[in-house]
Amino acid sequence: MISSEVQAVAKAIAATAAHHPGVLQKLVPMFVGMTALAHREMLLYVLDLEMAQLDRPPQSPETESTSCTD
Repeated sequence: MISSEVQAVAKAIAATAAHHPGVLQKLVPMFVGMTALAHREMLLYVLDLEMAQLDRPPQSPETESTSCTD
């Protein structure tokens, strides 16, 4: 079972990654100092979240209102 702390951090990273592509490549190396189990847990959880994001269509504010009435 994933600890609640690891889960919370992983969710925060995944939420940030959704808005800033490439953030995982910058943040994941910061967790190298964690214990092997926690590091593995974190990576697996983040990867699961990322895979779930790939299953959804991208949401962009620009595509919501593109009609012009002028």
